[in-house]
Amino acid sequence: MQHAISHIEELKKQLLNLGYFSYQINNIISGNDKAINLTTLSSEQLSDVIEALTNQINFAKDCKNTFICKNYSNSEGERQDSINQRPSSSNK
Repeated sequence: MQHAISHIEELKKQLLNLGYFSYQINNIISGNDKAINLTTLSSEQLSDVIEALTNQINFAKDCKNTFICKNYSNSEGERQDSINQRPSSSNK
């Protein structure tokens, strides 16, 4: 059980590094923005949390890679088109 909790903590760090906020990670784990005490979860629930966090990490990495690939057409970094560009603050 402690190994699973340590694994979850590592996955949470990865999500933070990908730009997620703590409340978003808590929402993935518990369905709301409150932190949950992982020691109260069963082994099956911990496995479900690990799966959910891993899926979210994979999704975030796929999105990040897709954005980068669609925005750069060559190694010189020229923009492929304006549709895929992130809106600037002046476009709000």
